[in-house]
Amino acid sequence: MKKTFFILFLLFIITLLYGSVHYDILILEKAKQWQHHYQGFINDNMVLSFSLYFMAYVIATALSIPGAVILTILAGALFGTAWGSLLVSFASTMGACLAFLGTRFFFAQWVHKKFTNTAEKINTQMHKNGVVYILTLRLMPSVPFFVVNLVLGLTN
Repeated sequence: MKKTFFILFLLFIITLLYGSVHYDILILEKAKQWQHHYQGFINDNMVLSFSLYFMAYVIATALSIPGAVILTILAGALFGTAWGSLLVSFASTMGACLAFLGTRFFFAQWVHKKFTNTAEKINTQMHKNGVVYILTLRLMPSVPFFVVNLVLGLTN
């Protein structure tokens, strides 16, 4: 029951995000326009703006919504290099942890049943060379971060 409720809640959030008027902010040209539009509000309400952006970035990362690069650049443009870097660093880490945990608790059993041989091979490699395996995946530019977060959530 809890899994069904959680999955329905995630689908609701995804629908809400994709149906949002400001989803076009993930296009760089539109992001520049929105930056000029909201810069006064951000300067007047820095804590609120920082908090809202942090939550949006965590949700986008946790749900593996494309556009994290644009959101990262936008954080620097809106909040400055130092504050933007700090914001993105913590928000992306929290979002990655949530993606990992969501995969682990809601999809791992299904994937293990469906892809038993592949899952066993990955788990064996993780057991033998876990740190090297994770670092290699993280440093490979051909493997997106969200894929690594999701795949690692499937391991033992």
